[in-house]
Amino acid sequence: MENLLSALNNTLNEKCELPFSVYTSIKEQKLLNVPITKPLLIVVLNGNKALDIDNELICHSGEFIFLSNSPAINMRNIPKNKEYCALLIEFDYQDFKGLQINCNPPIYNRS
Repeated sequence: MENLLSALNNTLNEKCELPFSVYTSIKEQKLLNVPITKPLLIVVLNGNKALDIDNELICHSGEFIFLSNSPAINMRNIPKNKEYCALLIEFDYQDFKGLQINCNPPIYNRS
């Protein structure tokens, strides 16, 4: 994870337009009614992200979540040991053209 953080910092220092965003926060943030206008991949690099989806969902450092569009979502960015850091990649719907859509939910064996 440290290598990825280092590579991101080096890339951000180049001051060029990038196909992704990096979001950081030193203190815990409570974000209310955040609109998600396009499919969004959030990779938590440090800290935790708490999402208020039905019940609270926690995404820990090293984990990711993929969100579809939503009119509003509540979330918290929670630093852990050092600043919260997440990589965000926004997609256009045309990025998914040609992919097969599976309408059957996955079956998990919990034995």
